[in-house]
Amino acid sequence: LFASVSGLILPVDEAAQRAKDIPDPYRQLALAMVETRKGKNEKALELLKGVELPLAYSYKGINLYRMGKKNEAYPYLKQYGNSADAEIALADIMEEKGEFDQAIAVLLPFQKQSIQVDYRLGNLYEKSSREALSHVSYSRYFFKTGKYKATLYHIDKALEEEKSLDASVVNELKEMKTFVKKIEAK
Repeated sequence: LFASVSGLILPVDEAAQRAKDIPDPYRQLALAMVETRKGKNEKALELLKGVELPLAYSYKGINLYRMGKKNEAYPYLKQYGNSADAEIALADIMEEKGEFDQAIAVLLPFQKQSIQVDYRLGNLYEKSSREALSHVSYSRYFFKTGKYKATLYHIDKALEEEKSLDASVVNELKEMKTFVKKIEAK
């Protein structure tokens, strides 16, 4: 846990400093996480060699993916990916393989944690011919990014197919629309 906190939350310099006091293999994991944050994927992979921990495997997958080695990354991400970053990478690979439904299933648990997940889901629903859900996801994305004209467009498009949507989603869209209208009226 301390390795994760050090590697993910602390400022990069402080994380690297504190990691020196952590025993291996956790020290290597924390340092690899820092290098991943810095975009030094090859260095991170070097640090992860020999580290036999599930989180290390997840980070191997993330770093391989970022280096464009998607076929090598896929098994690590599929088995060990448990963060939004790992699952977004996995969904991207699945999308490239035409596995749209599987990619959607991977991303759904993360849609409230990452704005990018809403956008990705919009694309995936569109590619799998689920237009109403595509518009729902895009409306969430544009709402969270403050692009209210686009938000309203996608809300209206989604509500054209209101009967195909869950009642809670319809209520969410209507609340978003009311909020946007109030903002625009000011």
